[in-house]
Amino acid sequence: MSSWDHLTPADCPVVRVDWVDITEYSQWNSEEDVQTTDVVTVGWLLEDSPQQVVVAGSYSYTDDSWASIVTFPKTPPEVTMLWPASSSG
Repeated sequence: MSSWDHLTPADCPVVRVDWVDITEYSQWNSEEDVQTTDVVTVGWLLEDSPQQVVVAGSYSYTDDSWASIVTFPKTPPEVTMLWPASSSG
């Protein structure tokens, strides 16, 4: 059971989330300029915690359930150097 199962649209503010999505180019030796994609999501705010923001785009009054749910992590991605191995001192 989700923490927002008891919520309806009347309980939730409608919010806009501006975020940056990753972009992948799968062509070999591509000379294209690789850029991220700016995206906007609009929906009902189900959760705003230190770890994540959860927004829903649809609600069914027939089933009393949310759909089109998007979870946005608040933590930045972690980058770990794999190669070449780092040398310690």
